[in-house]
Amino acid sequence: MAHQSGAALHIPHGLANAMLLPTVMEFNRMVCRERFSQVGRALRTKKSDDRDAINAVSELIVEVGIGKRLGDVGATSAHYDAWAQAAQEDICLRSNPRTASLEQIVSLYAAAQ
Repeated sequence: MAHQSGAALHIPHGLANAMLLPTVMEFNRMVCRERFSQVGRALRTKKSDDRDAINAVSELIVEVGIGKRLGDVGATSAHYDAWAQAAQEDICLRSNPRTASLEQIVSLYAAAQ
């Protein structure tokens, strides 16, 4: 998803990833609870869970000065359908732990707006 938004908005790939990461983590949470819990424990406390991981990642993004949303760099809902279609065709989507429909990808872009 970051390939599409980053290329269209002319922003660095890492920034595009950071803008999408918490939203995509929330989408993937149901299939990555243990992995995300490990992230939470690494970033917070030994009792952290998957939700703590998402919150910690969101806070870290803000702390390092990347706390932008897609809308802050020019994204509008008019972009989402084309980006979602291209994202579905991107080989990188195959490595995502949860399958996403076209509609879900559009919703993820909207949530990161």
